[in-house]
Amino acid sequence: MYLLYLEFCDDKKIKPVSQTLYRENLILKNIVFYQPRRDRCWRYEYDPRRPQDQAAKLEEYQLYRKRKDAANSAKKENGERAKNDKIFVSVNFDLETVLYCPLFFAKPIFYKRKLAIYNFTIYEVATKQGHCFLWDETSGKRKANEIATRLSIFIDNLAASDNCPGQNKNSIVASMLSYCLSKSTLKSVEGKFLEVQCDSMHATIKTAFKNVKITLPSD
Repeated sequence: MYLLYLEFCDDKKIKPVSQTLYRENLILKNIVFYQPRRDRCWRYEYDPRRPQDQAAKLEEYQLYRKRKDAANSAKKENGERAKNDKIFVSVNFDLETVLYCPLFFAKPIFYKRKLAIYNFTIYEVATKQGHCFLWDETSGKRKANEIATRLSIFIDNLAASDNCPGQNKNSIVASMLSYCLSKSTLKSVEGKFLEVQCDSMHATIKTAFKNVKITLPSD
């Protein structure tokens, strides 16, 4: 951030303060920088300050931004339609990063092999309700079969997910959606792959972990 501040001062033709004074002012004004809590797209991170990005990746990045804006617009339209149309359901889903149990840092436990817990979340856009499907590594993995099984519960909705091939964008999930189409109660299924509200659910869970001690999966 200090480097960005130096660039700003250079553009405005003003004299920058020292890094020490810069840090002291941040502390005095209680300003903190933090990483975004939602997932970011690692493939299309574009930094205009890097020479190799200025030409080679600029066109690709601009195309990506157009596709991203179109996907977000479609997600917003689906959410509005779900609020007004009772027979139309818009949901999005994502698999949280692996949770481990027990979760506390006492010496006897810290270096022990912990049990991996998986949390698949589904978020209903119209009702703003979140659903969590929990299982551990002894009863299943975190692959497409498990995702398709949980998604089959929501066979009468429009599902939006992120772009993870191993979990969402694959032939197994596509086959499950095709199976859903064979049911008489379902007219259409459309999958979209974009940023989802489930990431906010995951961030809330991680924040809650800071104040509790997890000893069993039931906790």
